[in-house]
Amino acid sequence: MLTQFLQPISKFLNIGLKPFLAKATGVNAAFSLNYDHAFLVDGEHISLNYEAMQFSHGSLYTAGAEKAWLANGHVTVTWHTETYGMGGEMDDTAHVLIYNPENDRFYGSEQDITRQDGIAVIDLIGDKCTTGLHTWIFFVDKLQKRASPTVYIPLSSES
Repeated sequence: MLTQFLQPISKFLNIGLKPFLAKATGVNAAFSLNYDHAFLVDGEHISLNYEAMQFSHGSLYTAGAEKAWLANGHVTVTWHTETYGMGGEMDDTAHVLIYNPENDRFYGSEQDITRQDGIAVIDLIGDKCTTGLHTWIFFVDKLQKRASPTVYIPLSSES
């Protein structure tokens, strides 16, 4: 279940988990990173714990004040632009992932969004789902050597 969930985002995992790629693929590294907290068990029903998922790992600071909302077929994600901490830079790349469990589909941000932009808008490309979406963000330095932890962002009803 976990491997099947991670496989479509291998490109993002290869970026967010780059330090681990010498010994494992991005999917395998993410599997190991998430396995202990990836599942919710309710009797015989097992599901994924989306809020606990990590697609990156490292020492870069997260942004803080992350917000996400859905309007007009787009998910807008914002974050604080000046919280980059020691060793972080305003040109760290922001990586936003959105997952729709209803159709088992991921949507991702463009590669040219930086920490200083403070906003990413992801087009859901005709997706009719308006509930149940899951959103995450992480940052990577411009050399793609360091990443931040992944932050889960609950969708709010308004901006």
